[in-house]
Amino acid sequence: MKLAACRSGPTGWSSSHKLRLWVPPVLSTPPPLTAPVYAYGANEMKSFLACCYAAFFITVSLPASAGDIASKLQGMVGWTVVAVTQVEDEFEGCDFDKVIKFMNGIALTCSSYGYSYAFMPSAVIFTKSGKYEGRNFHNVKVLIDDDFYDMQPVLE
Repeated sequence: MKLAACRSGPTGWSSSHKLRLWVPPVLSTPPPLTAPVYAYGANEMKSFLACCYAAFFITVSLPASAGDIASKLQGMVGWTVVAVTQVEDEFEGCDFDKVIKFMNGIALTCSSYGYSYAFMPSAVIFTKSGKYEGRNFHNVKVLIDDDFYDMQPVLE
């Protein structure tokens, strides 16, 4: 079987024995950008990354059942992830007025009771702002070792 004669050169077909190869033309200038370019501020990017990390953390660390994850997060609608961090040292659960220190420098006081043990577990800190009788307040919940704990900022 014979191959037909082909064009040769940088913009056409070239032939070599029984093989045909397509050699694309060389572009002298790159194509123009057609996708829009978005600019985000540092705070928006930090919030976005914190949410992504929290979503990943919750997906990986909670039980694999979708029902378990949904039931854990069911009461968190309207809450905001403000930090994803780790507990400094050991975590032996919460007891009223016990101070929990986190690796990012945040310290919170427990306002609920619950026991679990873990060494330097990951933690996701959620807040929800509200207003009562003309005063602003912030509720704080922390997800540590698959359990939610009610907390409040350390009062100095």
